[in-house]
Amino acid sequence: MEGKVRDGYSETADVLQRYCSTTLPRPLTTSGPFAWLRLHTDQSSADQGFHITYSQIPGIPGCGGELAGEQGTLSTPTHMQRYHHNMDCEWRIRVPGNERVQLVFDSFELEGSFNCIFDFVEVRDGPDPDSPLVGRYCGRNTLPPPFAASGNELYVRFYSDYSVSHGGFSATYDVVCGGVFFSESGVLRSPNFPENYPHGKRCEYLIRQEPGRAIVLQFHDFLMENSFACFFDYLEVFDGRDSSFPSLGKFCNEPPPTLISRHNYMYILFVTDGSVHNRGFLANFTSIDTECGGILVDQQGTINSPTHPEQYPNGITCSWVIHRPPGEIVRLTWLSFSLEAATRTGSCYDSVSVYDNSTAAAGTNGGLIGRPYCGQRLPPIMTTLGNVMTVIFTSDTSITHDGFAASFIGLNASTLCGGTYHTISGVLTSPNFPGPYPPSKECTWIIEAPQNQQIMLNVSHFGMEDHFECNYDYLEIRLVSGCDYLEIRLVSGCDYLEIRNGGSATAPLIGKYCGTNMPRQISSHAHRLFLHFRSDGSLSGAGFRISWDATATGCGGRLTGPRGSIISPNYPQPYAHMAVCTWVIAGNAGNKVRISFLDMDIEGSDTCNMDYVAVYEGAGPSAVLKKRACGSDQLDVVESKTNIMTVKFVTDFSTATTS
Repeated sequence: MEGKVRDGYSETADVLQRYCSTTLPRPLTTSGPFAWLRLHTDQSSADQGFHITYSQIPGIPGCGGELAGEQGTLSTPTHMQRYHHNMDCEWRIRVPGNERVQLVFDSFELEGSFNCIFDFVEVRDGPDPDSPLVGRYCGRNTLPPPFAASGNELYVRFYSDYSVSHGGFSATYDVVCGGVFFSESGVLRSPNFPENYPHGKRCEYLIRQEPGRAIVLQFHDFLMENSFACFFDYLEVFDGRDSSFPSLGKFCNEPPPTLISRHNYMYILFVTDGSVHNRGFLANFTSIDTECGGILVDQQGTINSPTHPEQYPNGITCSWVIHRPPGEIVRLTWLSFSLEAATRTGSCYDSVSVYDNSTAAAGTNGGLIGRPYCGQRLPPIMTTLGNVMTVIFTSDTSITHDGFAASFIGLNASTLCGGTYHTISGVLTSPNFPGPYPPSKECTWIIEAPQNQQIMLNVSHFGMEDHFECNYDYLEIRLVSGCDYLEIRLVSGCDYLEIRNGGSATAPLIGKYCGTNMPRQISSHAHRLFLHFRSDGSLSGAGFRISWDATATGCGGRLTGPRGSIISPNYPQPYAHMAVCTWVIAGNAGNKVRISFLDMDIEGSDTCNMDYVAVYEGAGPSAVLKKRACGSDQLDVVESKTNIMTVKFVTDFSTATTS
């Protein structure tokens, strides 16, 4: 036998309660003047039945009552869009026994007072006035916060005094589904399980463990609406903390297999539509040890190779995902680094690889920052363009070392000033762009492309304080001797852009720019760029937006200043294999070009047909070879007959020295 009571005069009214056991129910109060009762019996056993008494109580329809079911609404009774004076309404909200109830206020307009002593709404975590107080609310400017109860019942009271009244409140209640789970093991279930789940639900379950742990998810019951490609009701599991991480599977027709995360987070999304519903799912989770790796969400922290500073184990792979909120970037700084040395060709046995996940979809090498690193030398500081960075450490089965330690920090991208980038494309902006850059600011950017590739700067916006000689704040671009990079510097006292080839302020001037006068494209001579921005305390402009692209291969460039210097890529470190660098030096008409070699250490051969440097009179196909050298030969001064000379540097696939 089943008894059912509804809050109204028809079978479509809200269900107040369902009864079937021998437990004596507590009294019910309707929200209005009607109650609808139904008794249903089947063909099996019978019992004594029930006896019910009812009575009328004074009240205003809609002022309080018993609210049951999976979801519903409550609001203050109003007259002429204002609630009545001297009201005292009590609602008891109850959802199915194995669920939790959530209350959300949609509108709220009550008389305000200190400590809400006049008109107020009171919410308690439980079924009666003695349950723990959640909060007492009044006023007109702020909605009370949503609240999820610890169980399946809530008590809500509305009280008004004899004076001021306003529009009142309206709120909705619903079954809470999903949640965040921190324990090492637990149970997940769909709403109302083992009864049918409700329509139109979106439930998010997040399992979080400590770094170095992984999550095992096993399903014990699974029955959902069948559909092609799980278009209607479905459950999807992600290997991370939200749906931006890789999916482990989307399920509706068949029970999921046992699922194991790679990291210490697992995100489960359960979605239902408005049609067919079914029993849903029941699953349990446990955690297992992975020795290393994990998803890191703190604003700053450290990562270490396993057992650091002791030697790391053989045959291990660790993956850390540093995940910051949108609008932040991640900067990684190496504290110590000791891995098995690379091979003669530069390949690594044990290695650390860092990925900028914001560029993984568009860039080559899956967003790889720089290259895999090994050996004893600290890798450079690394900065992402987006809010996610992945660090992967692998070791082989042979030699081990002390490993590495690195610190990370999440930084606000809108106020960030400077960074180190190893991606093949990206965007740099002055601080606060497109707003004016701030005074007394100093920023340094380093862009490093793979060996044998050049960097092209594309200037889409440039606006700085103007001056006929650019004698205020300025942005300076240099090719710095010894480092193969360009330096862009905003120098206090002068708003302009100055481009030089050389290692100091006396290096040949390529151009000096301010106002809006700047070339739209600037190419590096090798695979690194260095940009330095500094503003003084006076006027400022809109700043700049500069994108870079490092997909072009090669090195070299065109030099037009009266004097300067040329270095091979990566000097004084060993140059790259399979490089072809061409510099064209063009002086003013009527002048000659003189080149003096200060240092040279190139792979030697009798005919200089492996690695070599060659000097030509003129440029292009008609250029005439004047000198070719290799080894440690000291070239004499080479002088042209015209105002154009070409220097070409070529390397093969084998030995590389200082250059």
